[in-house]
Amino acid sequence: MGKSVAFLCGAGCEGKNQLDFPSGANFKKDIVLSKNIKTLYEKINSSRKFHENFSNGAIIDARCSTILYQTFVEHVDLLNNLSNEVKKIIKNYISYRKGNIENDSEKKEIQSKFKELYKSFIGVSNNCNISEQDRELFFGNITLCSFSDELFNYLRMPEVYKTEVSKVEKLYFSAYLSILKSIYKTAHNKDFEKDYLCSSVNDKKQFRVCLEKDLEEWQNLIIRKNCDNKNLYYETIREKKAKYDFEGSVITTNYTNFAEKITGLKTAYLHGKLDWFEDINSKEIKLLSDFSDEAEIMPFLFIPSGVKPVISLKQIEQYKIALEAFTQSDLLCILGYSINSDDEHIQNFIRERLNQKKRVLFFLYLGDKDFTYMKNDYCAMFGNSQYLEIKKIEKSQDFRTGLENALKAF
Repeated sequence: MGKSVAFLCGAGCEGKNQLDFPSGANFKKDIVLSKNIKTLYEKINSSRKFHENFSNGAIIDARCSTILYQTFVEHVDLLNNLSNEVKKIIKNYISYRKGNIENDSEKKEIQSKFKELYKSFIGVSNNCNISEQDRELFFGNITLCSFSDELFNYLRMPEVYKTEVSKVEKLYFSAYLSILKSIYKTAHNKDFEKDYLCSSVNDKKQFRVCLEKDLEEWQNLIIRKNCDNKNLYYETIREKKAKYDFEGSVITTNYTNFAEKITGLKTAYLHGKLDWFEDINSKEIKLLSDFSDEAEIMPFLFIPSGVKPVISLKQIEQYKIALEAFTQSDLLCILGYSINSDDEHIQNFIRERLNQKKRVLFFLYLGDKDFTYMKNDYCAMFGNSQYLEIKKIEKSQDFRTGLENALKAF
């Protein structure tokens, strides 16, 4: 039996200079701002149980200040780049959370200013002087973990917690709409909401069938448009598989089918898939078109969050494919991916592989970050760096060359 290679593919495989889909920052921004989301939701769900709690517009909630708090506690270095007024409000709030403020009236004032700061960041208030630079820094590093993780708990009893469950649905539909807009724009160079959503059929069952079929067609069209694009990481994997005839598999955190279709390799969808939906009540996961008209459903995607609950057989099946790839492959190549606290489960898979003295080749795109610093940081994160090799990527050719050399070494 020949050598086997697994590829862990992140958002960078479909982002800038690849398929040019939105970056993680833009994706999170779309989730938080939730613009024009109600139309898509009502096209898919005919039940009226949750509609009254579902609205367009940014995520506003008593817990929302946790989004702002986590963002700047986890990225303390960002504070120095903020305007003085904003920096002061954040520093005061962090001091309050650490228990350094004793005066009750001062506590209330700090809390109030911090909540207004969040509203100003997302554009529903002008009480704080937020510059575009401040706003971009916030959305570029935004952390949704605490807010979303707390909401997930309410999915246990959707009939009891309709308001909270509607917020969960809003998060998922906002993420879904963000991806649909990108795919439609890339496929047709048109606006998804104006040119597709508003003109589509109103019958729920028919819309579900049409969207599922069209989504597959759009992705196929994008693949055909890129059939000669030698810069694609996926295309490089396909070429090297044909040349070296290794056993291969893909573990993807993306929601599209591009990795599977272009590489031709068995693929594990760790974070869900665009044509998978989940029944709010039964927690059943099926294709969009397979649900009854009455079912209240939402996209089955893992949005950026700390908790990745395993609740279904379909998830377990995907994790089984991924686990085999992580543990049994002779080489694990990581590309288009950067390690962050949203993906602790993946870090654990990588760490366990290294503990088993199995090789990991990490292709790291740095942008303007220092390579030596990042390399040392990643080695410290995973430990056992003897089996971890980190290669810098500045252009797509770097991955092509690096993979070629690694396969030759087999």
